[in-house]
Amino acid sequence: MIAEPQLLELETHLPANLANEILDVLKNKNVQLTITKRRSTKLGDYRRPTSKVKYHRISVNGSLNKYSFLITLVHELAHLEVFETFKSNILPHGIEWKNTFGQMLKNLLERNIFPDDISKELASYAQNPKASSVSDINLMLALKKYDEGNQPILNDLPGQAVFQIGKKIFQKGQKRRTRFLCKELTTNKMYVVSGLAEIKLLDTINNISVI
Repeated sequence: MIAEPQLLELETHLPANLANEILDVLKNKNVQLTITKRRSTKLGDYRRPTSKVKYHRISVNGSLNKYSFLITLVHELAHLEVFETFKSNILPHGIEWKNTFGQMLKNLLERNIFPDDISKELASYAQNPKASSVSDINLMLALKKYDEGNQPILNDLPGQAVFQIGKKIFQKGQKRRTRFLCKELTTNKMYVVSGLAEIKLLDTINNISVI
């Protein structure tokens, strides 16, 4: 099985000087890597070999910045390592995966691949990784600083700001841990919205996008 995408494409998605190393890992582990278009429901996924498909399959969102891409790829490679060691007799994000992923992150941190602000938050996250890095708001905020275009998120807005997600227009309300209680202005229904949700800030009078 030849890993795809190949070297040149990997170089555009990874921090400098890592593409050859990652490509070797993919080939040695018999992995098909697919770089996808942006998906709102997940950053990446792993599928183990089956009776019909004899190789591992990993996908990662190509819209991620290079540091988020690397962390997501390592997240999925940790699933692969755990499957090879324990097969299917464990929880997907159980202690075996946490230990494996955490150690892989610590190995990366020792190589000074990440900027200082990401390294600080990633070191904390690696102590007890969650099923999704999105669950760690401090890590996600550090990573989002390196997104191309730096799309604003709900956390960036002041209280009572009016914003748009999709076709719905909301007003930002009180914070509940990592989420905000927001009013949908057309219906006055209340929604709980992640602080990391990407938004369009609107002019409160004319509902015209200003970001």
